[in-house]
Amino acid sequence: MEGSGDDHRFAGCVDGRLKSWVDPLSQPDEGDAFYGYTGPGYTEEFWILDVEGNRLMIAAERSPDSPSEDIAEMRAILDSIRIEP
Repeated sequence: MEGSGDDHRFAGCVDGRLKSWVDPLSQPDEGDAFYGYTGPGYTEEFWILDVEGNRLMIAAERSPDSPSEDIAEMRAILDSIRIEP
């Protein structure tokens, strides 16, 4: 799944901030959200997997200003992920 911010600045969201996902285990504030969309073109990709009955979420983020070398490195890291029994 991929989400991307546009230039409407999330006017309908609480305090104008979009919660892309909520971490029920985050500390110190349980249930705190990730507020990564900081402006137009910010993109998050999610992989939500079932690993032997356990949910695993992998997220990767990038901004429009991310250097192509950083994006290539991120892709290489994501491509290297292996889940084995």
